[in-house]
Amino acid sequence: MSLISAPALAGKLFAPNLKILDARFSLADAALGRNEYLHSHIRGAQYMDLNADLSGPKTDARLGRHPLPSPAHWQTVLERLGIRPEHEVVIYDQADGAMAAARAWFLFVLAGHENVTVLNGGMNAWLALDLPTGSVIAEPEFSHYPVSG
Repeated sequence: MSLISAPALAGKLFAPNLKILDARFSLADAALGRNEYLHSHIRGAQYMDLNADLSGPKTDARLGRHPLPSPAHWQTVLERLGIRPEHEVVIYDQADGAMAAARAWFLFVLAGHENVTVLNGGMNAWLALDLPTGSVIAEPEFSHYPVSG
């Protein structure tokens, strides 16, 4: 897995092709990650939900607590977030063991996205350095993202 440090991310926070994704999630409280995002997140970040975005429905062929999403579902998520293949994507979670950022990284790599990293230490590392946060919700522009099946 490719990692980026909090200071390195802070240095490119306003890069035009950068997309930051907040994947904070709690298995004990499914609403906690989104609520934390709404309260405060890395500036410009968009939210990815483990249940709704990073997982697909359970079927006879897709078992487990969080089955992988289908390629079509993943494509819809990327398009809704305005992510295109040329974007640099940085994903973070709380670094508390939920590992949603690692799952998102895996899905990007599986789809062939070439420039994706995880924030080393997650939001905890960002906050420890007192780096900028905000509560403004980023409004992405819908874009087409080709995902192979």
